Amino acid sequence: MKIILIVFIPLLIFSCTPNDSVLTFNVKETAGIDRELEFVEIQWSLRTKPGQDDTFSIAGQDGKFEGQILDVIKGSDGQFTVTAIFPVTIKANKSKDYKVVMAPSQLKTSLNVKGDGLALEIENDYFIADLTANKFKADAPLSSGQVRSLILKNYDNQVLKRSHINMHWSPNFQGKGREYAGLSHMIDPDVGYSEIGAYKTSIYKEGKIDGYPEIKLKAKYEFYAGMPYFVFSSEIYIERDIELYLLRNDEMTLDSLFTNLIFSDESKRIKNMPLYEESTYDYLQKDPIKDDAPWLAFYNRDLNYGYGSIRLKYGNKNPKDIQSPLYLPHSKISPVEDGGRYWNRRLIHEKNTFVPKGSKYYEKNAYCIFDTGSSPIEQIVNLHQRLHNPLQVSYF
Repeated sequence: MKIILIVFIPLLIFSCTPNDSVLTFNVKETAGIDRELEFVEIQWSLRTKPGQDDTFSIAGQDGKFEGQILDVIKGSDGQFTVTAIFPVTIKANKSKDYKVVMAPSQLKTSLNVKGDGLALEIENDYFIADLTANKFKADAPLSSGQVRSLILKNYDNQVLKRSHINMHWSPNFQGKGREYAGLSHMIDPDVGYSEIGAYKTSIYKEGKIDGYPEIKLKAKYEFYAGMPYFVFSSEIYIERDIELYLLRNDEMTLDSLFTNLIFSDESKRIKNMPLYEESTYDYLQKDPIKDDAPWLAFYNRDLNYGYGSIRLKYGNKNPKDIQSPLYLPHSKISPVEDGGRYWNRRLIHEKNTFVPKGSKYYEKNAYCIFDTGSSPIEQIVNLHQRLHNPLQVSYF
């Protein structure tokens, strides 16, 4: 049965006496980074199911801040476990105590969502993401629920796009004697839903693509208010043996909008290279970017914007902890004749490779916008450090 739904997430709503404290917790910054805005995820249990009239906030010395419910699960003991996020501001190497309390709603947020089902436009302070269906080819449309373009609000509304396809294209693959296909071709997912909230909006898709009954894909986007990035995670699961010539994820296809490539690898080597010189591709042919490189990005040195991938998680082991097949894994930068450029992570690189049932490939990346007016490398390195060192939460 196909499931397509949209879920609007209310604020934290429960039957409770005003000013009662549900729990107390501590937030600590340990990476030496000032956090103007971060979201912390908090859990607690209640005896009664959420109602419809009350809102919950965190209260501390710096004020009260409403939260957004992410999940409510009823346990075998009859209690309800609540998962929620709250906004926090904290200085480097500092800690703050908060308690969760019921308080009147005064929520203001910069996360605006338009549309229905998976076909959404999501806007925050930094960008407008278009996830509507791409109908460039009427006889072969690309699915909704996939980022087709980004408008950079702080850079004269510059549009990041690839003219004839979605800018975010992967995961994708090609089998021997079969058409090339990817997540953007999943027109009718088995499961697809949106969870729309004041601070976080998520889009989830799960299913198969015509012509590839052996492969199940799972994919999730997470967009946040006030953040210069969105998070995307995907899983490629092989349900039946298959031979693949090409398998890749973390792919962004872009028009001629950038001038430079920057990247880092596990040895913390950082390279800044011109995106439109043959010497760059000669170098990368001899010394490819690692498949597990911590981050890579394109930027425009004249217009001061950058766009990159910060790799948060990456793994290619099956459920039995056995390595799934790879062939020449690396991160590839590709030029195309019309001036477009794209990056992608090659898991199987242009060689017919047997991939047995049970193989799995996973990624989780933050796609970020950053300013390059002073130091593009410093900007993305700082964001990498921030995302890999979330605030620590402990309960009293």
